[in-house]
Amino acid sequence: MLFAGVIVRLGLLALLAACWTASPPAMTTASPPQPPTSAAPTERRATLRIDAQPGGKRFQGVWLELPDGKRWVLDYRARELWRAFADHEVVVTGHCYQPQGQAILATHFEVERLRRAVPVRGAGPYLEIGPTRVLRGTLVATPAPPGSKLAGTSRTVFHADDGEAYQLVGDQVPPAGAIVQIRGRVLAPDMSFVARGDGPDLWVLDVRDPDAVRDPEHEPARTDCPE
Repeated sequence: MLFAGVIVRLGLLALLAACWTASPPAMTTASPPQPPTSAAPTERRATLRIDAQPGGKRFQGVWLELPDGKRWVLDYRARELWRAFADHEVVVTGHCYQPQGQAILATHFEVERLRRAVPVRGAGPYLEIGPTRVLRGTLVATPAPPGSKLAGTSRTVFHADDGEAYQLVGDQVPPAGAIVQIRGRVLAPDMSFVARGDGPDLWVLDVRDPDAVRDPEHEPARTDCPE
C-alpha cells in the first residue's frame, strides 16, 4: 500500500510540472468593428435637354436623355441654372423619386450633382450644379467694390449660420435686411466666364421663416431608378 501511495504522489507531481511548463494558450484580440463604408454615388452620363416651348399648364420640361433613349424629367420649368448645360453630355448623380400631387407620366429624377462630361472653361456661368440645402442666415445688402463695373450698386448676399456667404440667384431672391431660412441649390461659378466676387452662388428655391420646421413626411419618396 505504501508503494502504491508513492506512485500516486509521483504521478500528481509529474502532472503539476507539466501544467507549469506548458506554454500558455495564445491570446486573440478581436478586431474592433469597422463602420460600414457608404457606397459611392452612382454616376450616370446623359444629355440634358430642355423643351423648346412651354406646353400645357406652363410645363417646359428639363430632361436627362439617357444613351438608351429613355428620358427622365428633372424639372417642370426651364430655369436658368439648367440652360448652361442644355444639349451637352453631363455627368450626374442623384436618385429617382415618386412625385406628389399632379405629375406627368415619366420617371422623375432629383439631381444631387451635375456637371459637363467634358469641362469647358468660359462656356457658362456655372461649372457644377450642387445639392439642395436648407440654410438659415441673414440677408445683407453688400456694395460692389469701388472701381468695378458695378460700383455704386449693391446686391443681396446671404450670410448663412454655417459661416459661408452666398450670392443669391434665382426666380425669387428676397430683399436684404431679414433673417430667413432658404432652400436652394449650391452652384459652383465659372470664374473665367464673367468677373465676379468669390464664393458660391445659391439658387433660391423657396424662402421661409427662420425657424420653420420642414416635415419629412411631405418629402417625395425615393424609388429605384429603372435600369
